[in-house]
Amino acid sequence: MNVVNGSPGVGVYNDGTGNAYTCNRITNNAGGFYFDNYSSAGTPNTVNNNSIFDNGVGVDASAVAAPPNIDAKNNWWGCPAVPEPGCDTVTAKVDASLPAAAPPACVSCNSDADCDDTLVCTGSETCNTGTNVCEAGTSVVCSDECETGVCLEPTGTCQPKRSTRRVRQTPTGAPMTSVTDGELHAPEQHRLVQR
Repeated sequence: MNVVNGSPGVGVYNDGTGNAYTCNRITNNAGGFYFDNYSSAGTPNTVNNNSIFDNGVGVDASAVAAPPNIDAKNNWWGCPAVPEPGCDTVTAKVDASLPAAAPPACVSCNSDADCDDTLVCTGSETCNTGTNVCEAGTSVVCSDECETGVCLEPTGTCQPKRSTRRVRQTPTGAPMTSVTDGELHAPEQHRLVQR
């Protein structure tokens, strides 16, 4: 596990083949990984299970003769989906499918910020500074009878169930509202209707 942080150039420069980068934190650099044309036809260089964020371009293989592409699956790009504003990006000739939903457990941490998955609904992730391992937050639970079970980002609020109310009229023409439990409400009166 390596940490490359704050480089004015790229964090990791690669000009060969057969390299596997796993469980590294590459952050706050002018660029994350750069694969030069000496890397020949893309693989067998792999970049998997890393935290790559706040670099702008996370993996740049624009100089590589491909196919095959650089395998950059299962990385944390600074947010749970790629591409998404705020996430590191990749160039052509990079397969960044299957992005990690949070920083990989194998990447060590020094602070809570190293573990943040940027989602309110998953709770506040923390860094156990004794083990240098990220610990998951407590997710928002949406289980009330009036909720759908879906937590909404970025607010962390629960999505309400869609109303199934209908408006009916009484025999006299006055509006009467039907609610899902079968109880009808009319002005100045209440009565239960069998369905």
